[in-house]
Amino acid sequence: MFAMPAVNWMAIVIAAVIQMVVGFLWYSPMLFGNAWMKMSGIKMDQKQKPDMMMPMVWMFLGTLVLSFVLSGFVGYAGAKGLVDGAFVGVMAWIGFIATTTVHTVLFENKPFKLYLLNNGHYLVGLALAGAVLGYFA
Repeated sequence: MFAMPAVNWMAIVIAAVIQMVVGFLWYSPMLFGNAWMKMSGIKMDQKQKPDMMMPMVWMFLGTLVLSFVLSGFVGYAGAKGLVDGAFVGVMAWIGFIATTTVHTVLFENKPFKLYLLNNGHYLVGLALAGAVLGYFA
């Protein structure tokens, strides 16, 4: 019978927050924000800044779900500690993110550098989230 491994909600929330912080930094002008906007074709007019509250709420909810599912993977893998958890996060990235987002290069006529930029964000986020979840396992 199917049984979900024990759930540590504090670890899941911490993992989600870490992924959001990685995203804020990754897509900030300080790191890759300007390159991302250019490659994505986004032009930001200072007078017409979009309201980001609802997208951020939805993004956080999505990241909570991702962290919850990743915690199950960490539990099923028997990962204990930072390195084991990070490894599970990297494997999840390889299997579910890197492979399913390659269509942005193949079919949407986007630059391969944009694929690398976006996937780098997910790789770092999932590795850190996995490390946190492994630490608390």
